[in-house]
Amino acid sequence: MKRFLLSTVIALMALCASAAIGDTFSVGKLSYRVATNGTDEDYPQVTVTGLSSDGQTLGNLNLQIQSTVLYNGTRYRVTEIDSYAFKGKANIVTVWVRWGIRRICNNAFQSCTNLRELRLASSVDYIESLAFNNCPSLKVVYYANVHPFD
Repeated sequence: MKRFLLSTVIALMALCASAAIGDTFSVGKLSYRVATNGTDEDYPQVTVTGLSSDGQTLGNLNLQIQSTVLYNGTRYRVTEIDSYAFKGKANIVTVWVRWGIRRICNNAFQSCTNLRELRLASSVDYIESLAFNNCPSLKVVYYANVHPFD
């Protein structure tokens, strides 16, 4: 009986444990990589690395990148979009980057030829070079910052 209880507790702990730095996982349309462990004051942080297998099969994709993601019972804070994360993904039509995401890395959306509309939260404070290189359909960009030039 003691052995059964002990193995049950260990199994539950394993299910509730957050992923290690560098581990990858997918939730919904997106894939992520764990960047930091959490602290008592904050969630562990992840980087968006691209579309999941589910996201790659969808046409005319309206992509919403949320500021948090729940995986195996652990909530992660999404802080950036990785370099080349969505390179060449012609199925992406609109992108909403939600509040809390701070950085869009170089070439993140390179050659997303059907990307027409981009909505950025005011938390995005750094967009690296060529993040939207060769996106000829991108005509509308919303940036939700009340003081964009401070």
